[in-house]
Amino acid sequence: MRNILSKTDEERKSKRNKAILGILLLVIMLFSVLGYAFYSVDSEEVSAGEVNYRGVDFVQDGNGYWVFQIDKYSFSTKYNPLDTENISVPALALQDYVNSPLYFSGGSFGIREIGANLAEFTERMQEACIDECEGNLPIKNCSKDRVIVFVEENLTYVEKQGNCTFIFSPKKEELRASDAVLFKLLGIQ
Repeated sequence: MRNILSKTDEERKSKRNKAILGILLLVIMLFSVLGYAFYSVDSEEVSAGEVNYRGVDFVQDGNGYWVFQIDKYSFSTKYNPLDTENISVPALALQDYVNSPLYFSGGSFGIREIGANLAEFTERMQEACIDECEGNLPIKNCSKDRVIVFVEENLTYVEKQGNCTFIFSPKKEELRASDAVLFKLLGIQ
C-alpha cells in the first residue's frame, strides 16, 4: 500500500528527483566531453604518425607512407621498421647496388617500392628472368647479376644466394617484406 503524501512532500520529492536526474545528466555530459577530448588527442597522435627508430625519424604523410631521411636522401615506405622487425633478412649492403644495374624478377608492388627508393643509387633497373624465361625479358643469373627475386610463398622471409636476394612472401605481404629489405639495405635494421 502506498503512503499518502501531502502536497509539500510531493513537491519536495519531485524536486529531489529532478535534482538527481539533473546531476546525473550533467555527469554523463561531462564524461562524454572528456571522453571525446581524450579520443581526439589519441586520434591526432596516430594520424600524426611519428616513429623514431634507431635515430631515424619516420613521419607518416597524408597518403599513409612513412617518409624518412638518411644523410641527404629522402625515402618513402608503406611500413615503418617496427612493422617489419619480425621478418628475417640476411646482411645486405646498399653499396652492392650503387652504380650497377638492378634487375627484378616476379613481384609487382615490391618492385615499385624498392625501385622508387633505390633509383638514385643504381645505374638502371629492369625486369628480368632467372635462368629461364617465358617472356621477352633478359635472362640473368645469381653469380654475376644483382637480382631481387619475388617468390610467392606462405611464409615471409628473405634469403641471399650469390648476388640474388630472394623475397619469399604471400602476395599480401610482398610490400612489407620489400620494406624490410630496404631497411636492411639502408642500415636501419
